[in-house]
Amino acid sequence: MQLTAGHRYSSVAGWARHDPAVSANPIDFRVFLADEMPTQVDGMTLAASVEASRPLLDQDLIEYVATIPMRQKGSGRAGLKRLLEISMRDLPPPETTRRPKQGFAAPLDDWFRGGARGFLEATLSPERIERRGVFSPGAVSDLVGRHVAGRVNAAKRLYEVLAFEIWADEYLT
Repeated sequence: MQLTAGHRYSSVAGWARHDPAVSANPIDFRVFLADEMPTQVDGMTLAASVEASRPLLDQDLIEYVATIPMRQKGSGRAGLKRLLEISMRDLPPPETTRRPKQGFAAPLDDWFRGGARGFLEATLSPERIERRGVFSPGAVSDLVGRHVAGRVNAAKRLYEVLAFEIWADEYLT
């Protein structure tokens, strides 16, 4: 069920009298969670062609969490994160919750050997590299060839040269 900012606010307006630390929540519910956050998430996901859901904006969940005293929620983002971890600990499998943090790295090595290979080879072609005069065409061509053949993973270096070429096309020509 999609709720309006006003509906969310009317559900939580009386909470502040129970816990003074909660007095700022209506502003978050009315502005940030109801309007600003969904707009930002929608914009970013549309731009990246990905889907996202907002399960933590569920009305029942919001009302339940609002009844938890601030002292039990902890302090700052770390406290709220800990509360979320405790409440959800039995849902995901342990191999996902007990592993160390890992960042998201775009799989450039696979892309440059697969779907983006043609783009990479065209953008970093010896003729184009020579015309720009910044990099050695032979060295770039050799690096592309060794990467595509799977002899080395030069994705990071190739990405840097590729980004430079694209930038140079846009701003130097």
